[in-house]
Amino acid sequence: MLNRLAEILDLQGSINPQLRLTERGPVIFEIYPRFSGTVMFRHLLGFKDFIRSVNEIAGKTIEDYIPPQVGTRFYRASQEVILQGNNW
Repeated sequence: MLNRLAEILDLQGSINPQLRLTERGPVIFEIYPRFSGTVMFRHLLGFKDFIRSVNEIAGKTIEDYIPPQVGTRFYRASQEVILQGNNW
């Protein structure tokens, strides 16, 4: 559904769609033209939404997503905390 939405909008950059689960399945009820509040920890985990969007709009190469190591944990406190592997 979200891939189709991006195609319909000819999306460049970032949106934050809000979904509600209904008897018909997921339904989009709002679309915010912004980055999610999770953008920093996503960046630290390797999914660089902001950098990807800027590069896409500028016509530059977009790097491949490299997933975090298995066992990585994320905690949100006064700042983002990421523990990789068995360091937790």
